[in-house]
Amino acid sequence: MRTSPKKSVLARRLAAAVVLPGLLTSSLILVQPAVAGTTSNGAICNGVVNQQAHRGGVQANLLKAAAKKNADAIAKLEAEKVQLQKQEAELKAGIAAADKTLADLEDQEQQLLVEEAAAAAQLQLLEEKQASTTTAIADAEAALAALQNQAADVESAVSPLKADLAATEAAAASLKERLAGLVADEEANRAALTAAQAELETFRQAVADAADAVTTKNADIEQAQSDLQTLTTQAEQAADAVDIAQQEVTEAKEMLEALEAAGAEAAQELQARELLVAEAEKTLAILVAASETAETAVIDKKGQITTAEGELAGLQGVATNAKAVLDTKDADIAAAETELVTLQAEAAAAAKAVDDNTAKIGTLSKDITSLQGQITTLNAKITAKQDEIRKAQGELEALNTQKTTLEAEIAELTRQIDAIKGNSREKRELEAARAQKQGELATLNTKIADKNAQISGLQGDLKTLQGQVNSLNSQLLTKQQESSALQQKAAPLQTTLDAANAGVTAQQTEIGMLKGQLPGLQAAVTAANSAVAEKQVQLDDLLAELPGLETAAAGAAEAVAAQQQVVADLEEALPGLTSRVVEAQEAIAEQRNVLAAKQDALTDANAELENARSAVESAASELSDLQAELPALESALTAANTAVTDKTYVIGSLNDIAEKLSADVNALNTQISAAEAEILTLQNRVAPLLTQLNQFKDEITAAEANLAALQSQLIALDGQLVAAQDKLRVVQSQRGAKKEAVEAQKAVVLGLTTQLGDVQKQIRAIDGTIALGGCAV
Repeated sequence: MRTSPKKSVLARRLAAAVVLPGLLTSSLILVQPAVAGTTSNGAICNGVVNQQAHRGGVQANLLKAAAKKNADAIAKLEAEKVQLQKQEAELKAGIAAADKTLADLEDQEQQLLVEEAAAAAQLQLLEEKQASTTTAIADAEAALAALQNQAADVESAVSPLKADLAATEAAAASLKERLAGLVADEEANRAALTAAQAELETFRQAVADAADAVTTKNADIEQAQSDLQTLTTQAEQAADAVDIAQQEVTEAKEMLEALEAAGAEAAQELQARELLVAEAEKTLAILVAASETAETAVIDKKGQITTAEGELAGLQGVATNAKAVLDTKDADIAAAETELVTLQAEAAAAAKAVDDNTAKIGTLSKDITSLQGQITTLNAKITAKQDEIRKAQGELEALNTQKTTLEAEIAELTRQIDAIKGNSREKRELEAARAQKQGELATLNTKIADKNAQISGLQGDLKTLQGQVNSLNSQLLTKQQESSALQQKAAPLQTTLDAANAGVTAQQTEIGMLKGQLPGLQAAVTAANSAVAEKQVQLDDLLAELPGLETAAAGAAEAVAAQQQVVADLEEALPGLTSRVVEAQEAIAEQRNVLAAKQDALTDANAELENARSAVESAASELSDLQAELPALESALTAANTAVTDKTYVIGSLNDIAEKLSADVNALNTQISAAEAEILTLQNRVAPLLTQLNQFKDEITAAEANLAALQSQLIALDGQLVAAQDKLRVVQSQRGAKKEAVEAQKAVVLGLTTQLGDVQKQIRAIDGTIALGGCAV
């Protein structure tokens, strides 16, 4: 029996079930949610917690402030979340794999239950078959001896008749052999006649096809001769067209050369006149630039004079304003120093109020931190207690599953017991198995009751811990509300303090700025007076330079006018020369187009001539080929007519042979009929005896086969009985091992599910902390 490989597979699966949870458990990093520090950002987190607890939400600006304060903690939480999500995915994959393994094991266990029941039923059936087969063998041996005696009596009576029948059948067989030879000869002659007739039809069709081919080929030759004459005429016409096109191209080239010479002469004359115009325009440009420079100098000088006069008036106004500003600044400094004393007193009062409020908030923060620590400790205990409850509930579920399985097995055993009448060994074995299962069920019910009691006790402990947490949460809420009220006061107090300090600083800055401006203002008054005197001297110098610049500008303008007249005279002759050049270029371009058209026509004429010559050569070659093929077709027609004549003679000879063979077959059929009538008489006498003898032989053969089969069945049943007993023991052993594997795999799935719940709980805690700006709740 091959049971070792199955045990090896089971061992490997159990090993995997134990190792996989261990690997996954070792890879888990239980990360607690990060909690923002209580020194710099504790007050902000307390505010976030208070608003979340009382309002169900947190103001956006407070969340932003908390997130900014707790940026490092949030980044760490995000990294921890990524790690936890990776662990979550690994655990889910592990659970899926473990569930599949568990389902496979349960299917295998169920299959073993079915196989065990089938093996037991098979064993009982084999035992019953063994007893009935032994009885059947004794009856078969007695019946075989009686049949053998009766067969010997019939064999003595039928032997002489069988000898006469054999002699008559031998004579009839000889006649049939002669008949078969004649029939075969007749069939061969018929086949030869059919083949000859088919060949005759083929030859006749070949004659018709050959005649058609000769007629078609003669028509093709006549058509090819006509096509050759047409193509020769077309080739001669194409040669004439090429000569005409060549003459036209030569004439067009001569006309183009004359036009190009006239165009070159006109272009040279135009180029010379354009050079003279360009030189005159270059001189004019120089004179215009000199005139514009002189005019610009006059305009710039007048602008400088106007600017200097305006600047002088402005500097005089600046000097007056600077003195007035200096007097005003002295008065402002005295008023600002008086206001500064009042602002300093207000700032001191605001600072005291802020310090008092901050001290109260610090005291409350310590109380809140202490309460949160106590709540965290109790929550850890609650989580541990919940884990114990979940574990116990998982174990209870496994026990209930075992109970359901045992009850189903007991019901099935009861059904099998009730179906068996009497008190057979199988029934006693089933009753013993049911008693064992009932004992296991009683033990299992005790375990279930104990597990229910354990769960009730754990739930009571959980309720006590939850009550303690609720009490601490109530105290924490009161402290947070007090802290929130103080924090709400802190912002306005701080705003008042900041405003007072800002007022003092601004006033001090303003006084410093005012005092710092005095020296500058005094220097500005002095500088303004000096600038007025300097600007008056500059204005006098500019008025003295203006007359000389105006005289130079008038002379440059007169030179420009004279040069413009020279340029106009030269440009007047340009249009006529340009027109001549354009007309020459247009004539040249037109003649080039004419030449190109003539050259294209010549190219086309040459191509048509070449095509016509190729067509003539092709047609001549085709006509030669057709004329060469005609003698072969005429020879084929003659050969086909000869074959028809020969095959007609052969068919006549085959018809004569067929008539003689038919007469011989009829004579033999008469002799065979007489012999078969005598055979039939003998067979009618022998047949009943042979039927009886064959019946006895068949019965003897059947009895012998039945006896041998029964003996083989008995031997096979002995082996099957041993194999069935072995199989039942193997299946029962395998089912016990498989049941243990199922229980172990259920424990694996439960462990992985518990680990997944822990990881998901940590992810939710991290998400909640991140959503509140890094503040833990």
